[in-house]
Amino acid sequence: MSWSARAERASGPSCSPTARTLTALDAAPEMLRIAHARMRGTANRFIEADIFNWERDRQYDTVFFAVWLSHVPPVEMEAFWALLRWALAPGGCVVFLDDSLAKAEFEEPVAEAHVPTVRRCLADGSQHLTVKVLHDAPSLTSQLNDLGWKAHIEPIGAYRMSPGGRMTSINGYPARPSVRAGEILRLHIATSAPRFRVDFYRWGTTPQHAGHTEWPGRIADPGTFDRDWQWPVYEFLVPADWKSGVYIAVLSTEPDSCTPPMDSREARILLVVTPAAPSGRKILYKIPTFTYQAYNTAGGGSLYSASHVTMRRPGCGVGGPIKGLPDPYDSTSPRQTFAHWDAPFVAWMEENGVESDFCTDLDLHEGRHLNDGYRLLVSAGHDEYWSTDVRRNVTAFRDAGGSIANFGANTCWWRVDVAPNGAGLSCDKFPPGASAETDPDASHGCPDHWWESEPENALLGVSYRNGGGHWDGPRAPLGFTVTDGDHWIFSGTGLRTGDVFGREAALIGYECDGATYELDTAGRPRPTGQDGTPKDFEILGIAPLPSDWNFAAREPTTSPRAATLGLYTAAGTVFTAATTDWARLLATDPQVASITCNVITRLS
Repeated sequence: MSWSARAERASGPSCSPTARTLTALDAAPEMLRIAHARMRGTANRFIEADIFNWERDRQYDTVFFAVWLSHVPPVEMEAFWALLRWALAPGGCVVFLDDSLAKAEFEEPVAEAHVPTVRRCLADGSQHLTVKVLHDAPSLTSQLNDLGWKAHIEPIGAYRMSPGGRMTSINGYPARPSVRAGEILRLHIATSAPRFRVDFYRWGTTPQHAGHTEWPGRIADPGTFDRDWQWPVYEFLVPADWKSGVYIAVLSTEPDSCTPPMDSREARILLVVTPAAPSGRKILYKIPTFTYQAYNTAGGGSLYSASHVTMRRPGCGVGGPIKGLPDPYDSTSPRQTFAHWDAPFVAWMEENGVESDFCTDLDLHEGRHLNDGYRLLVSAGHDEYWSTDVRRNVTAFRDAGGSIANFGANTCWWRVDVAPNGAGLSCDKFPPGASAETDPDASHGCPDHWWESEPENALLGVSYRNGGGHWDGPRAPLGFTVTDGDHWIFSGTGLRTGDVFGREAALIGYECDGATYELDTAGRPRPTGQDGTPKDFEILGIAPLPSDWNFAAREPTTSPRAATLGLYTAAGTVFTAATTDWARLLATDPQVASITCNVITRLS
């Protein structure tokens, strides 16, 4: 069986003669040379790039590709279509050709592959493995509709199908990522629809519908990554009885009787509702919106391609395209999103009766909430970007007796400057005179590396420069070896000194933090303190890292690279789990869950 599609603009060989300009994109230079020979013309551009790392500098009326979608791994599908959405002008169209399920009889599947893979034999006798995902027309149409596209698929020949997708255009962003209960929330939303609806869901064990509103639609053009998009503003009075928490605003142009997915690369806005007044709760959970924005590529850029981004654009944990590789251990959501680390941690807290209020790092930057009677500040996952004022205020909280529980890693790695109105972030990552190809993590002299001026481990006990990262594909499974089974954090876990936990599920990674250490006479790791880690930091779990990990620059030291779980006390107690993936194991690993419960109960 095979399929075809109609689009308003020409596709395939006739695209070039009818288009004013044409851009050809491919990661292989040989393919670009072939295309260049076939499509001559001064209006043509040929760009060598991986589409998942490509940051477009313009918008297109039509995007066309052939036999490409079937090579996109399932975990990348949503990210791929989000990239296409950002590449299209309003009302733009996607046209593509691809193989249908009937092609399966000609393929040689590889059973042991973790994504659908086939073996191909070329004319020269060489064999190659390639991702191959064959779609059936109804399922693919439904999937594209769920992603906000209007898709039409028709048969065209023996083994091909060709859908055409037109954007359902609606997206938005908040004026600021948090709002007090009982105050006005300002949302900036653009849509081509005459009316639209916003449904608010509070995140917990399950999403709870909190309310909705409807407004007339107004259209606006997308902006660039470095300037306020200035989309039409709508005001919503947040009910005073809304409980502090993370809320997802779901934007829609058509009624839907079902609860929609909370995570999406479009038509979603993440909001944090903070208490109208001190609530008496003892735990404050910090949502890392600075880090979400650093990886947000809406408008064609991020803090990985530029030194400044606006926070007034779609995408901040949800609702926008992201820079990053897929997670082979959790394909349900991309890394660098709320859904990936914070959502499971927040759901676990609610399921286990842990009462918490919520804030963003912008709130802490502005000096809000930490003086409202909380005993414990919690963060999880990937809280990489901190401003000087966030660092100063969190340190003051510790020095006044407040405790910190950091269930993540790569924490406080980059310093950011926040625009006076809270609308933008800047980060100076490159050493003076360095080329754009320089890896700043592996470099010395980076102006906004925290460790080079005020090491983050002076506050947190650990630093990414003493740990490492494994970013691409599965990694050798590592867990923490317990160094003191009698410590209170291991109470009720059944763990004893020398036991390992978390190994089967690859707890260590995808990034992890550590302290420089040496072994004492009993063979137990002790911090050297030479890197700024407090001397009384107790290393309670350790995981030495293999050589195939990625390592950052650091001071000269003989200490091995390792993830070091532990804590220290300086007025308040600071605990670190030292790995980004801690939250991923909460629902499946009783020992990880018990340690989490012990830390939160004791420190709050």
